[in-house]
Amino acid sequence: MKSFRFILIAFLFGITIFSLFKYIFLLKERYGLLVALEQEKKQILSLVDAKQGLLLKLEEETTKAEKMVQENNELNQQLKLSEEKAVKLKKGFSLARTKISRLNSHASILKSENIALREERVNLKSQLGQVNQENNNLKARLSSIPELRKTLRELKIQARRKADGKDKAGNRGFLIKDGQPTGTTTVKIEVNPAPAK
Repeated sequence: MKSFRFILIAFLFGITIFSLFKYIFLLKERYGLLVALEQEKKQILSLVDAKQGLLLKLEEETTKAEKMVQENNELNQQLKLSEEKAVKLKKGFSLARTKISRLNSHASILKSENIALREERVNLKSQLGQVNQENNNLKARLSSIPELRKTLRELKIQARRKADGKDKAGNRGFLIKDGQPTGTTTVKIEVNPAPAK
């Protein structure tokens, strides 16, 4: 029995040592797993933080994209307004061009009229100079009585020459001269009875 006890104790001691080694091995393994678990937790926390950061960046990028879409829409509206203004300006420009062409043609007409008026002015100045010269000559002639008599004689002679050269039509103020009627025209007077009412 002693040997059986000894075998039993040895067997229990072996099982205890085996269990102790197994326990130590399992503790080491557990400690390794806990360390790995802590590392995984840290990685998970860092991944969660990274995820939060990426979500924030995604949100910022989304707001930026929305702002860019809004700005793009505003720019498109401004572009449409600018195009409408450009069309209006083009129409105004074409109207202004036609007005300018009309004004240019009117200006060329006015220039030609101005040139004609200048020429007429020059002619009138020369005629005025001639009239003034004749007026001065007449004043000089009419300022003395003998010159005045001489001028009157010349005018009478010119009037007679004109009268001799023309047909003596007209009565020269006389109805009957030397017993003869001076008028050659006959007047026919008709009297008609008034219509009955």
